Amino acid sequence: MKKFFPFLLLLFLYACDKKEEMIDFVYMEYSLPVNCKLDIEEEKAILINDKAEFKEVFSEYPEARSVDFNKYTMILVKGTSNSGINKIDRTVSYNDFQRNYTFIIAIEQNPTTVVQGWHLAFLIPKTDTEDITLNVEYREFQFQD
Repeated sequence: MKKFFPFLLLLFLYACDKKEEMIDFVYMEYSLPVNCKLDIEEEKAILINDKAEFKEVFSEYPEARSVDFNKYTMILVKGTSNSGINKIDRTVSYNDFQRNYTFIIAIEQNPTTVVQGWHLAFLIPKTDTEDITLNVEYREFQFQD
């Protein structure tokens, strides 16, 4: 048993080390050019998987930062709030079992200002799947007394 213990300890340490490596990159936000107005469908996740698609969407924005489409897929989302926007919260999750992404965009509206558009871009690990769930929620700002 004494000879077996060091082996178990080594196996345990190796497994712990591998567990750290298995934590997957889920997403990162992509900084859109200032005053960017994307010509895409509203409240729908648009996937870009190559330079040609990227150039087509960002043709009017030569300052748009390039993306390595060998490693990443870009997700674009836009919408319009019927009043101003206080803040935009984002929640992105990936389900390993179903192999799909869920994007939840929560827009906190400001009823004291005018209609305002919004645009977001995300980079996820390269994928060909179109199995992406997008939920956009508009919440009215709650004034506190």
